[in-house]
Amino acid sequence: MIQVYLYCEGITDYEPICIFMRKANRLSEFVVTRKTRKDLREEITLLSGRRGIHKHVTDIDRLAMTAKKAKCMHIAYHQDADGNDTDVYESITKKFAKYADTCACIAIVPKEMIESWLLADEHAYGAVFGSKPERFPKYPEELWGRKEDPDSNYPKNVMKRILKQYNKALNRNIYIDIAEHSNLDTLKAHCPKSFVRFYNDMQGFALTRITTKR
Repeated sequence: MIQVYLYCEGITDYEPICIFMRKANRLSEFVVTRKTRKDLREEITLLSGRRGIHKHVTDIDRLAMTAKKAKCMHIAYHQDADGNDTDVYESITKKFAKYADTCACIAIVPKEMIESWLLADEHAYGAVFGSKPERFPKYPEELWGRKEDPDSNYPKNVMKRILKQYNKALNRNIYIDIAEHSNLDTLKAHCPKSFVRFYNDMQGFALTRITTKR
């Protein structure tokens, strides 16, 4: 049993990420606790009495400190790429480096956002809604466009249009159902950059056992 503290950007991202973590490593059982920015800032009260230090502390620092207080040795940090997944991923892993001796860390950075991974397997939609969608993207990681334009290739907008074929709207339960029915090999084939990176990182993340005294 591996306890994980997960910082997650959006409320609809949390459950799919937990599902994808389980799919990416079925040999390990994860108990994941979501931590929001508000949670982290409230829990790290020691900063309030140290003048100026809070200006230099990131949410990654707060996540690591919160985990240390709870003796949780595995932390995960999710952030949408929003146009540049390599820079976002490298920025997170660089900040994780100073905690390598005290906890196992994983950066979860979909290219470009969780909807991109949820647009990887058209058969998942068939399983959830009874039929495959008429129009479906071939390369979900390459989708991008203006958020404000409902006809753009912004991943969330693409997903809205696909769900409209079923007279459905975006909601938390649909995200869960699609993630549960998404095939791991299909995810890896259709999201060869960010999901494969996540899959590979998960293998080391699950195997890491921190023995350093905390």
